[in-house]
Amino acid sequence: MLHPLQRKIDALSRLSRWADALRGASIVVAALISAVAALAALDYLLRIEDRGVRIILTLSAAGLLVWTLYRFLIKRCFARRGEVDYARAVERAFPQLRNRLASSLQFLRLAEDDPTAGSPALRRAVIESTEADARSLDFASIVDVRRPAFTAALAGAICLLAAALALCEPELARIAVLRIVNPLGESSWPADDGRAIAPPAEPPALEALSIRLVPPAYSGLPPADSKRHIRALRGTRVIMSGRADRPAASAALCLESGEKIPARIVGDGRSFSIGAGDAPFVVERSEAYWIELAGRDGSLSSGERWHVQAVADEPPTVAVTRPAADLYVAPDAAVPIGIAAEDDLAVARIELAYQSNGQAERRAAICTGPERAVPGEGARREADFRWNLAPLRLQTGTTVTYHAAAEDYSGQSAESESRRLTIVSADELLSRIADRMKLIAAELGRARAMQQKCRDRAESARSDAARQPDRSDLDALQALEHAQREVRQLLANDGDGILKQVRALAADLEINRVENRPLRLLLASIADVLDRLERERLSAIARELAAAVKSLRLELDERSAALGATAASLAAAVENQNAVAAVLDELIGRIDRSDAEGGLFLQLALLLHDQQAFSERTASIGRRTLGRRLNNLAPQESAELADASAAQRELARRFDRLVGQVDNLSYDMQAAADQIELNRIGRAVAAQKRIVGALKELLGLDEEGEQADAPPGEHGIEIQNDRAGKPSDSPGDTARPGDKPGSAAEGDEPPTVEPDAEQTRARILRLWGELPPSVRAQFPQTPGEDFPPEYERMIAEYFRRLADRGEERGEGRGESSK
Repeated sequence: MLHPLQRKIDALSRLSRWADALRGASIVVAALISAVAALAALDYLLRIEDRGVRIILTLSAAGLLVWTLYRFLIKRCFARRGEVDYARAVERAFPQLRNRLASSLQFLRLAEDDPTAGSPALRRAVIESTEADARSLDFASIVDVRRPAFTAALAGAICLLAAALALCEPELARIAVLRIVNPLGESSWPADDGRAIAPPAEPPALEALSIRLVPPAYSGLPPADSKRHIRALRGTRVIMSGRADRPAASAALCLESGEKIPARIVGDGRSFSIGAGDAPFVVERSEAYWIELAGRDGSLSSGERWHVQAVADEPPTVAVTRPAADLYVAPDAAVPIGIAAEDDLAVARIELAYQSNGQAERRAAICTGPERAVPGEGARREADFRWNLAPLRLQTGTTVTYHAAAEDYSGQSAESESRRLTIVSADELLSRIADRMKLIAAELGRARAMQQKCRDRAESARSDAARQPDRSDLDALQALEHAQREVRQLLANDGDGILKQVRALAADLEINRVENRPLRLLLASIADVLDRLERERLSAIARELAAAVKSLRLELDERSAALGATAASLAAAVENQNAVAAVLDELIGRIDRSDAEGGLFLQLALLLHDQQAFSERTASIGRRTLGRRLNNLAPQESAELADASAAQRELARRFDRLVGQVDNLSYDMQAAADQIELNRIGRAVAAQKRIVGALKELLGLDEEGEQADAPPGEHGIEIQNDRAGKPSDSPGDTARPGDKPGSAAEGDEPPTVEPDAEQTRARILRLWGELPPSVRAQFPQTPGEDFPPEYERMIAEYFRRLADRGEERGEGRGESSK
């Protein structure tokens, strides 16, 4: 039997639940009837016949019903609330209970003899005290019944209003309910005259559609058919022709942007065309489109949508392929320039833009395509040409900034990264060439030392191969393989190896027109030897070391088939390493032996180069001043004569500093300067021709061996081959800088280190002649032993002059001592 406190709490619980149920049900009924009435009114006013929209309306009503049921009825009525929860609510309403009601209810649920519940007498006292205080209290008063009553009254009013409307128009109410309950049914609203509204007639539907794309004229692309999903170049004109399944009153192309292009109805009313008349359809942007067909009864058809993808004509890209970096060049250097340009359609024009020391930019056309793009041609154009700087009359210290520019047939252009040419004097050029030769020699020495260390490690690993190997031997062999790879990269790597440095220096000699054939041949020989080392020795070392590592792994795995293979591979690697070290020693020796005469040859070549250029300048001045007296010349012309005379004297001083033994040439240079100063141009030109001839004779050059340069244009640009301006799908093969016809053949063996003594003596006697003993003692090894026979006369004459000079000085010292 329940205690009085429990009975009062149970009555309170039932009352609270009934109040929540009444309020929740009232809200559900009111919401559902209101929603159905609102949706029915909307359906009636709009006369919605689209079944998809009607399904959405029905789902909306069902969703509202489910939500209100859960939110206001199910959630509240089935909430888990115990008697303790109700007791605490009562305690909040009646503070005089002093939070004892919940405790008393919990005590009532405990057994009388429960040892964990404390004193039974104390519990009874609490329960009796609470019961006495609660006897006069009405727990039901805490339930607010006014809100459920108001909600129920509101729901009843809504129901009465809906019933009144249904009684006034029972047929409309029936149709409204049927259309909401069954959106797929055939129920329809009656017309104003009481008859049902007939469903609209089916509009025309698209039966066939063909699309023709006409690309813009500049692209050179031919017209082509397209699928309904269009992908076209911007500016492409789209021509459509289609056919409907029944006659149409009108048709139009509708774009997602809101534009509508009318179609022209032809024939029986079923065929139409779009874009062929005065209203063209030109692709400008990516968007959706569809064909809208209007029936003769006013019905509209908006069928499937398709997309137009507008492909942008990207600007071209252009790059300077060579030179690969900034250069220091002479004022009249001939710089080889390589330009490559690409475009998604075709490159129309390539130009070289340049400016010096902040002056206005100038442009020279390098390559110009046809007036219109040719399909499949010109997407990539390459141009190789030689840029002769002499017509630009650049001064020492000038910086020429240049870049390539390309333009496509739509007028879009692009520019490459800028490069710089720094104009340097002959002395500075000579210094740079000498420094680069020293760097090459130092790098060869470093490679020689690294190769020797690798060889020693390989020999040590070879000797250790006889004993039982372990993991440390494998680690050491792998480290050796890595170190040998570094040697290979230093010597022959195309990125920054010695081979590339040698070829770059040879290319710079060619660019600056330095007539030093011995140095060119030396560089060509070094390049050929390094290339042969890469192909024959370094690659073989890499293979043998890789085989040694593999076989050692097999030995560590106890595979008997690999026993002994490691030692054999290491032996082959050591043999090739010895050959590489010997060749590097020979190359270093060649460079060291060339230092004695290489500087003189190079400086004489530069002097010849400057004298030839200055002779052309003198002839240019003479065409304006020849036959006129000095006092009749304009001030500017007199100044030009003075400058030319000073320049000629400077050449004379340079010659005196370099080769004091050729006094006659120095005298001729001084005499030529005097003739220029007196405006005796004819005699000056004749003297200068004698000077040039003497310098050529000293260098071993002849007129037949020279190559005449083609006359440069306004910008000094000389097209070298027919690659300039021709389309190409891939970069063409070009000669490597420094490759000369006189370089050693591929099949030649590497130079030996220790030539036969008798052969060496015979070659010395053949090249130098019978020199005096005191002079011959200064040359234990001949620097010219590696030069071809055409230099024998020059070298012999040069050393005979040295010998004569040495004897004259010796006699002079003897006489002075007397």
